[in-house]
Amino acid sequence: TDAPTDGGPDAWTRPAPTFTAEELALIATLGPLPALPPDPTNAYADDPDAAALGQALFFDARYSGPLTVASDLGAVGERGRVSCASCHSSPAMSDDRSVPANVSLGTNFHTRNAPAIVNSAYYPWTNWGGRFSRPWELPPVVAESSLTMNSSRLELVHHLFDHYRAQYEAVFGAMEPAIGTDPVRFPPAGKPRSAMGPDGPWETMSAADQQIVNRIFVNFGKALHAYMRLLVSRTSDFDRFAAG
Repeated sequence: TDAPTDGGPDAWTRPAPTFTAEELALIATLGPLPALPPDPTNAYADDPDAAALGQALFFDARYSGPLTVASDLGAVGERGRVSCASCHSSPAMSDDRSVPANVSLGTNFHTRNAPAIVNSAYYPWTNWGGRFSRPWELPPVVAESSLTMNSSRLELVHHLFDHYRAQYEAVFGAMEPAIGTDPVRFPPAGKPRSAMGPDGPWETMSAADQQIVNRIFVNFGKALHAYMRLLVSRTSDFDRFAAG
């Protein structure tokens, strides 16, 4: 039974926990966290410039598409209202904003709530169901999902070109100049159609130009991954206890 919290005459003290030597040895293996495991799938995972770009993109709502549900983020139809941080806002960078709390609310209601990001670099899977094998695979899907950010890879690539070109090129190399000058080759918005959907701007592009866009889109995810690898907590109460 929990002890009274008013400190009155009826308060009592819970006995301090005691552990065997074997239990203490086991606890000591659980913290503090070790060095980050390497990620051979992301050559930029520990690049500080990639992490700085990822941090900027994490808090940038401008590349998100229109809201389809009114919320504290804005009215239906408003654009540029949802950032990654909108649904990763608690100290652990989980979702403490959305109502109801069992799902996250971006441009629409998602089917799940956003998981915590702090210490996620240590997880063997990404997202609740393990759909993604590596953390950098998740942000591109989130950006294009109609339930989260409701954007498209072409919109995102144009945003990177217009607002982050120097930062991007310092990490990943030169961007194709035609992205900013040729709206026929690189339409302002678009993504691959669904299996049953009609062709759209994406399908009018050459395969080579689609590959240019896809490479930048993947690098967007890898920059965010580099930032998320910096979100590590080693000083929790449990960490301090495990360290003696």
